[in-house]
Parts: sequence; structure tokens; C-alpha cells
Amino acid sequence: MAEHRLKLQTNNALTIPRIVEELKKQQNIQQCVTHVEHFAAREAQFADFPASIDAALRELLKRLGIERLYCHQ
Repeated sequence: MAEHRLKLQTNNALTIPRIVEELKKQQNIQQCVTHVEHFAAREAQFADFPASIDAALRELLKRLGIERLYCHQ
């Protein structure tokens, strides 16, 4: 497998759109990008932890202040 290194011009803040634009400019990475799609912003949607989540992970997340998970992504 070929090794690809991302070379970013870091004059500005690294936002997701900026990173995507930088990826699209680099020939060695262009061939790896097959699709880019933009979605409009929307309200976050949450769900309770599924029963299948390990109890230790659930407790760690709660200690970090995470009570529910995003379910809209």
C-alpha cells in the first residue's frame, strides 16, 4: 500500500472544510478521495447508551460528562 502524507498549509485554523480542500489539492491523495458531499447543519440528535455498550465504557463516558450519544451522524 502506498504511503500518503498530508501536507497542510497551516496559516489558518484547521477546519473540516479546509482540510477537505487541502486534500483535494494534493495529487498523491486525490486518487483516494472518491466522493465529497456537504450536508446542511441541523440540530443534534441524541440517544441513550445502547444496552450493548460495555459498563466500564459507559461509566467512563459518564465521568467525562457524556450522558447520551449522538445518533444523527
